[in-house]
Amino acid sequence: MNSIAIITANVGGIDNPLPIPEQTIPFDYFCFTRESPELQAQELQALDDRMLSRYPKFNMHKVKPGYKFYIWMDSSVEVTSHTFVKFMLTDL
Repeated sequence: MNSIAIITANVGGIDNPLPIPEQTIPFDYFCFTRESPELQAQELQALDDRMLSRYPKFNMHKVKPGYKFYIWMDSSVEVTSHTFVKFMLTDL
């Protein structure tokens, strides 16, 4: 397991998530949909698509525990740089 997780959600199939190019820093990528096992709790199934898509954004540490860094990315964003992850973790 890497220490960095990039997380996005595409609940309702509104966007077509695009692949992330190979990065200079290793990472794990997770795209959540309504069918994702992490979103199958009964209390979550009552949420509409808009609200369910926000659950992983605000609960990254719960849906994918054990990472040191979490990067949230909207599913409509296209990453074109090979240094995106490095940039996101750099102090500005």
